[in-house]
Amino acid sequence: MIGRIFRKTALILMVFVLFAASEVFSFDGHLEKFNGHREKFHHPDKHYPNEHPKKIHHAHRQRKRTHQNVLLTMPSGALSEEEKEALLYMREEEKLARDVYLTLYQRYGLMILANISESEQNHMDRVKMLIDRYGLEDPVKNEEEIGSFTNPQMAALYNDLVERGSTSEIEALKVGALIEDLDIHDLEEKLALTDKEDLQIVFKNLKSGSHNHLRAFVRALSAYGESYTPQYISQEEFEEIVGDVSHPSRRNGMIQLPAEEHHCQGEEKANFTFVPAIPVREEDRGMEAEMYALIYFREGKRWFLVSGENQVTPWSPGMELVPLARIKLGEAVRFPLITRPLNLNDLQGTFDVYFGYRPEGGPLVYTLRSLIFE
Repeated sequence: MIGRIFRKTALILMVFVLFAASEVFSFDGHLEKFNGHREKFHHPDKHYPNEHPKKIHHAHRQRKRTHQNVLLTMPSGALSEEEKEALLYMREEEKLARDVYLTLYQRYGLMILANISESEQNHMDRVKMLIDRYGLEDPVKNEEEIGSFTNPQMAALYNDLVERGSTSEIEALKVGALIEDLDIHDLEEKLALTDKEDLQIVFKNLKSGSHNHLRAFVRALSAYGESYTPQYISQEEFEEIVGDVSHPSRRNGMIQLPAEEHHCQGEEKANFTFVPAIPVREEDRGMEAEMYALIYFREGKRWFLVSGENQVTPWSPGMELVPLARIKLGEAVRFPLITRPLNLNDLQGTFDVYFGYRPEGGPLVYTLRSLIFE
């Protein structure tokens, strides 16, 4: 049955492409904000082939050293014991984040985990630079070994977080938010311990990165209809960091129109077409706009982007996307996604289709149509 669903999925996606006119669209790089969608794309061998991560590749650690060169020109001097402990602790805490994300990525294939794990590697590198600068012994004995820590507290926390995150994709995202919550709290404590300019710069950069990561995880949870309650930083600080990403209908330059469900049965399945339309706001009419479209197959837990004529691209939130076309807005926009009848009698499952437009200088206006094949 599942195989048949996937074959029908491929057929529908092919038709979406072959018969799509220029109004078909793609979302910008912040589509993870859409209410009701899920941040999923399982492709675990894309980054770390043939490995449950006991080893990781070095390619993602080839980084520019401009930041390092600036820090090396600053005066160093002696570190206090508290400053030494802060560096050693943060080195392993950044590794904790990287290792948990890599391990959970291998389980679920969530691209948000793969992407943020690379950022955590960069954080590890920055702290390591300071450890080398001050002649300290690196607590990370084997950087490639996942789940290996000198600090037993970190080892225990790694095991606990992986166990919690392994119960579901939602729990994996909550674990990610928890790690960033903890990281921000600990970095604030470490910043209060030092007045050294190089330590301050690195810790502040790490904290800024954790702000970005926390926002990303909260947005992903919002896509599941879930939320995160801070465990370490205050609720006030949390809200200041994440802003209004959890508000579903209007946020960050996006306006969601009412969603609809459409049940497809009988004769309609035997001769299925799909040409949805979206009304254009009066203030947007006559303007140039970019068009967007995205498909989520619930049973297959897959996102697909109609990225161009004769092109369907696997997609996950956070991936860079380019709009397919620009049009001049009238009173409504039609999206001729399936214009020729298809026989879908054998298909069961739900396709969530997101479609909308963004006028120049205006918000993204979009809606969701859930096609339920019974």
